[in-house]
Amino acid sequence: MSKVSRLSCNGSLTNTGGALLGHTFGVFFEGGGNNNVINLGDISARVSHAVAYEGGSGGTIDNFGTLNGAVAGPIGTSPNGVFIQTTGSNVTINNHAGASIKSGMGDSTYGAGVFIGEGSGTVTVNNDGAISGYHGGVISHSTSLVILNNNSMGSISLAQQRIPPCSFSRAARSSTMGSFRAPAKRRRFCPPGRTTV
Repeated sequence: MSKVSRLSCNGSLTNTGGALLGHTFGVFFEGGGNNNVINLGDISARVSHAVAYEGGSGGTIDNFGTLNGAVAGPIGTSPNGVFIQTTGSNVTINNHAGASIKSGMGDSTYGAGVFIGEGSGTVTVNNDGAISGYHGGVISHSTSLVILNNNSMGSISLAQQRIPPCSFSRAARSSTMGSFRAPAKRRRFCPPGRTTV
């Protein structure tokens, strides 16, 4: 079992099948625009985010395993699977067939499979696996372009049945349904694919 609290560098991480568990972060990027993750094992966090991109960081996540699968130990109620709040750098998430991105379950405020904060650059989510969260599978508050391709094998779900699994507010967004700009008021949607509510 490996424990990683922060990986703060302009570089890449390849997890070839191990289990990484951090208290606050599994993997944290805050600088450089070429920060890539290839995950064939599990990356989990007890409190905040399995993988986080902040500041000037950007790059690509290729997930073939699990994010917040809790393989190396239990996770708490609050962690997001992927958290993105960059200063304009672009991030791409490729969640491959058989892979999963999960949040913690039960926190009153936190818990998204993928959370995209304000001010982030273009974010692309290509999902052929499973993305699930307590408050939402994919949640965006970004005013930049968010592209969500939930392909035919993809599943996006959430634990709370009162809301749809994808939530976008004030975001320019594109999906497999086409491109459009969201209104100022919060709207919830999910593109095609096996989306469960």
